[in-house]
Amino acid sequence: MNIKSLLLFLLLTTTFLPDVQACSICGCASGANYNGILPQYRKNIIAFRNRYRAFDQSVKQNGTYLNSTYTYSSYELWGRIYLKDRIQFFFSLPYSVNTLNDKDGQSTLSGINDLSVQVNYNLINTTFDTNRVHTVQHNLLIGGGVKLPTGKYQQRNKQDVMYQENFQTGSGAFSYLGSIIYNVRYRKMGLNADINYIYNTANELKYAFGNQFTASLGAFAWLKKGEFSFLPNTGVFYEKLDRDIRNGVYNTLSGGYALNYNLGTDVYYKNVFVGATFQTPVVQEIGSDQIKYKAKYMINVGFLF
Repeated sequence: MNIKSLLLFLLLTTTFLPDVQACSICGCASGANYNGILPQYRKNIIAFRNRYRAFDQSVKQNGTYLNSTYTYSSYELWGRIYLKDRIQFFFSLPYSVNTLNDKDGQSTLSGINDLSVQVNYNLINTTFDTNRVHTVQHNLLIGGGVKLPTGKYQQRNKQDVMYQENFQTGSGAFSYLGSIIYNVRYRKMGLNADINYIYNTANELKYAFGNQFTASLGAFAWLKKGEFSFLPNTGVFYEKLDRDIRNGVYNTLSGGYALNYNLGTDVYYKNVFVGATFQTPVVQEIGSDQIKYKAKYMINVGFLF
């Protein structure tokens, strides 16, 4: 979406919602995967999230291409708890349903995935300054956390052959998370920038998923009509994946990069919110170009308290 299209999108939204008031400031949820934009008005959140993503894999063996399709659905219980004014605690516990369609038919694995916990600290937050009204609001957070190996990672098929590592519901290893989140808002319009990094360790099978770097940049508007508030947003999401390592050897069907386009909106009514985000790849090169990402989506339902 170019700048003119973005401005037209936000202008049309504003036109149909004339009674507009702005939130204090908005920001992106922590985590290495794109999580959308959340309001930063000092309220705790408990929510349920459904993610869906898929990719096609085409591998040439003995002059023949073997095609497979992987789909991943996760159902996450997640939350944001304010321990103090400047300290946010995040957690996410996913339940995954993974499906593989290949020459042998369809296979499905399901179960608890890896639990993630993270703490963010507000270095800058103009909403804490009650001595004067800020025309431009700023919010800068830094955070760190850990992903715990709570999911299964050695599941096997009917022939007692272990499924591939990227198809398991868990990783079997600890991962360490770091993030920087910056938000700026003028009246009802704002920008959000988010940088995340995951450092993955090896499990007992000596398999380590590649480290991950992600960054997002988005524009949003906070709009209000009666008791309903709306948060339309759009932007881009970049991900860089290092190659996985098995017994000290790189897995060539892993690693790469992708640039994705995001479009979403959230609707708030009193202390309840629902939202959806659609994401599609614009440029990608994954697994030596033998893997192709498909469109992804995310749906949120939650409570503020």
